Amino acid sequence: QSLAEEMMSAFGMSANLANNYPNADGTDVFLEGSATLRLGSDGNLRFTRREVEAVESISPSDAVQITSGILEATVGFSSGIADVRLTEIYLDGETGEYTLKYDYAVDGLPVNLQGRESAATFTIVGDTVTSADILFRSYSYTGGTEHPLPARLAAALVQSEGGGEPRLVYIDSYGSARANWIVV
Repeated sequence: QSLAEEMMSAFGMSANLANNYPNADGTDVFLEGSATLRLGSDGNLRFTRREVEAVESISPSDAVQITSGILEATVGFSSGIADVRLTEIYLDGETGEYTLKYDYAVDGLPVNLQGRESAATFTIVGDTVTSADILFRSYSYTGGTEHPLPARLAAALVQSEGGGEPRLVYIDSYGSARANWIVV
């Protein structure tokens, strides 16, 4: 099974029924009914489903199970030493729409992707994923040692600059990832 077929299968699309074409930017686009899957050459996956049948709302744990299954079938094969962790879940009480966000973590430290709010974002209506935006990243050890500021120094620096909460993270600049402090 090709990578595209695996991605389509994870989102409930059939490789036999989908039409596909390459975009000028190198993105492969797959269409099946109201579903569209875009696989970018930059490692970005975007999925949308325009038509959703009205169904009853699901529980938060069901929403997590659905999205975790998709991540396991997609990102799980390529993330290297990183784990993918749920960082946010929100239910819009009026529409019944869930929004779930996931991020990478290496050795327990979150990975901050420059220019992105999260590594993966899903919206779900009923038990149907209506959109997904996933950035595929793979992490490995290089053998080097990271030397971020000690926690006390980082806290003093943050306080001198007006306050906030220092948080130790890996910052992924798409060429490399380094441990450093950010202020939240």
